[in-house]
Amino acid sequence: MIASALFRFARWVSKHPVTGRLIGLGFQYGSGLIPVKPIVANKMVIAFPHPKPSYDDHVLVIPKRAIATFTDLLSTDNHKYLLALIDTARTLGQEWNWQGFSFGVNGGANQEVGQVHFHLYRGQEHFRVFNGGLDGSMVFEHPNPCRTSHLVIAFPVDWQDGLDVFSQDLVRLIEKQLLTHAGYTVFVQFDPLPQGCGLVFHLVS
Repeated sequence: MIASALFRFARWVSKHPVTGRLIGLGFQYGSGLIPVKPIVANKMVIAFPHPKPSYDDHVLVIPKRAIATFTDLLSTDNHKYLLALIDTARTLGQEWNWQGFSFGVNGGANQEVGQVHFHLYRGQEHFRVFNGGLDGSMVFEHPNPCRTSHLVIAFPVDWQDGLDVFSQDLVRLIEKQLLTHAGYTVFVQFDPLPQGCGLVFHLVS
C-alpha cells in the first residue's frame, strides 16, 4: 500500500526534469530506502516487484544511476548500465524458468517517470521474436509486425565498430522516426537470437 502510493507520487512529481533528476539520484544513492524488498540489488542495478503491476510477475529493473531516458542510457558512459540491465533480465528469466518473457523500456511520450526503467514480465505478447536471417541488414521492418511500426535492430557479434556506433545509430533512428514525440517502446530479444547476432532490439510504436 505504501509502496504503491509512493510510486504514484514519484510518477507524478517526476514529470518535471528537475524532480525527475531527483528521482534518479534517489535510485543512485538511496535505493536502500525504497519500501519494497529488492529481488536484485548491486552497485549497477536494482530490481523489485512493480508496486502497481500490469502483468503477472511484473518486475521493475532500474539502473542505480541518474539516467533520465533510454537514449541517455545509450551514451558511451552508460553502456555498462545497459549491459547490466540486460544481463539482470536474462539471469532472472533463466532462474525463474520462464519459457518466454518481455523486457522493455518506454521512451519519448510513453515514458511516465523521469528515470529510465525497464519492465520485466512473463510472456512476449507485445512483440514477436525474430528468427530469420540478417542478410547483411541491421535495421529492417519486422516481417510479422505486431504494431503499426515495428523495426528490428540487430547488433552482430563480429561488428568491428562496436556498441558505440550501434548506440549512436539507434538514437538517430529514434530521432529520424520522430518517436520521441510519438512515444515508443524498445524490447530486448533474448533466446533464440539469429545466428551471428549478439543483441537484438525491437523498436515498436
